[in-house]
Amino acid sequence: MPKWSGYKRPDVLYTCMPMYHSAASVLAVLAALNMGATVCIGRKFSTKTFWEDVRTSKANVIQYVGEVCRYLLSAPPQYDPVTGENLDRKNDVRMAFGNGLRPDVWNKFKERFGIKTIAEFYSATEGAGAGWNYSNNDFSKGAVGRNGFIYWLLLRRGWAVVELDVETEQPHRSKTTGFCTRVPYGSPGEMLYKLNPEDISSGYQGYFNNSSASDSKILRSVFEKDDAWFRTGDVMTWDNQGRVYFNDRIGDTFRWKSENVSTNEVAEVLSAHPAIQEANVYGVSLPHHDGRAGCVALILKDQSPGIMKELATHAKKGLPSYAVPLFLRVKKEGEEMEITGTVKMVKHVVRNQGIDPGVVEESGDQLCAALAVSSSWAVELVLEGKGYCASNDGHDDDDDDDDDDDDDDDDDDDDDDDDDDDDDDDDDDDDDDDDDDDDDDDDDDDDDDDDDDDDDDDDDDDDDDDDDDDAIVKLSWAMVTVMRNFDVNASLAFR
Repeated sequence: MPKWSGYKRPDVLYTCMPMYHSAASVLAVLAALNMGATVCIGRKFSTKTFWEDVRTSKANVIQYVGEVCRYLLSAPPQYDPVTGENLDRKNDVRMAFGNGLRPDVWNKFKERFGIKTIAEFYSATEGAGAGWNYSNNDFSKGAVGRNGFIYWLLLRRGWAVVELDVETEQPHRSKTTGFCTRVPYGSPGEMLYKLNPEDISSGYQGYFNNSSASDSKILRSVFEKDDAWFRTGDVMTWDNQGRVYFNDRIGDTFRWKSENVSTNEVAEVLSAHPAIQEANVYGVSLPHHDGRAGCVALILKDQSPGIMKELATHAKKGLPSYAVPLFLRVKKEGEEMEITGTVKMVKHVVRNQGIDPGVVEESGDQLCAALAVSSSWAVELVLEGKGYCASNDGHDDDDDDDDDDDDDDDDDDDDDDDDDDDDDDDDDDDDDDDDDDDDDDDDDDDDDDDDDDDDDDDDDDDDDDDDDDDAIVKLSWAMVTVMRNFDVNASLAFR
């Protein structure tokens, strides 16, 4: 580590990462002591005290992990209480080193705080290899590894990026040979490190007292019979310039519409919008659908009425259609995103909660049908051939729906009386799940379909601009409840 990072004896290194993690205890403290440098340890990470600690300690090397740089970049500038001078560049830092600096934050962080060098690395405590990118320019911005031609020739023997089956989360094997296949340059795949098949422990010691977990990281007969490789569990991309990029963790990447979706890629694109403070992207399961649909938990800086349309346009412009999230989970105001001790976003909690309205509502968050919806005004839930629609008026209350029905009913009073009765019957049927009234339900559903069509026609005639007003349609709790309670051939269709 000292060799690659360029530590020098006069250096003063500052870290506020937890000491129980090897990033701080080994890569910062032990590495600095090994070089005879000075290390200063902050009590904990805080955007309010980070730069004050750096200035006080006169540190010229700082360590980051995960989202630290993004949090520092999002924090307001600090000013000298006496002179009023902006203190952003009032530091002696020549280099920031660590892992997890996102490409969209990379240059902004360097420019704002006057840092010349970023030393991004990739490694794992139990891993059999590592990557290093000592970057002074934009050539390797965002890369976790950077290798020259000669080193690339040597490294290729010990590294491999292979095709991955996202559904099984296993490397894809040829049906004819049974071996794995290296991906072309620029294509994502799982990163593997070569092990000595005769002496695995020389490169990988495994997990303490957990042989099954240890064995699961070893892959045999990858390119030839009985060879051995270490599975990193990470999706990486290696380009023809020797740069290695981290895409996602296996398990975080999900598959939708027969395409692989990287949560990191989606988060980077969404976070580029100035209204988004934090974006945590993950995949959620939908009944009777293959793969997982995209969902993003958001903390918004701006919650003005037109912001959702802007976000939809931004997402569609920057992402392929299959990667645009179908659902938004907007965190309540003042709430922070849950993070790990090493300042990485927690995905498994919100992923396991899915889009269950009861669970999401209990947390205080708001669930919306999201950015992938077209400019149409309605979202239709297809349930056994019956359509249930929710308008984009932003209201979920039954009273508001009844008021809308009254307005539309002016054209045909006789039909309105019948339709209101049918709607009431439908509400009772949905709430009570009464299977005995199937015949009545079918009639009511047919009437509802007619009413929905009439409502669509009225809306189109009365206000042609409705389609352009909102590119996002709110998914009402009633619709999600229908999907949850009537879990039969349910699917979401955006029209």
